[in-house]
Amino acid sequence: MSVTASPVPRLSLRREEAAAALGMSDDHFDLRVRPHLKVVRSGRLLLWSVAELEEWLAANAEHTLTERGAP
Repeated sequence: MSVTASPVPRLSLRREEAAAALGMSDDHFDLRVRPHLKVVRSGRLLLWSVAELEEWLAANAEHTLTERGAP
């Protein structure tokens, strides 16, 4: 019997991956987002939690003007 391995879900991302996951450049991530997030350090490796990125995204989401009752 053959067992098919499922991909392991990612719990953390490197800097470039975190920026890409949020749809922004590495520079914008470093300037505007990175200071507000906790980071996991393992030697020289820096990792950002996917859950932390999702929390930042939810906390910084805004309604569009039409949803605020603008004409």
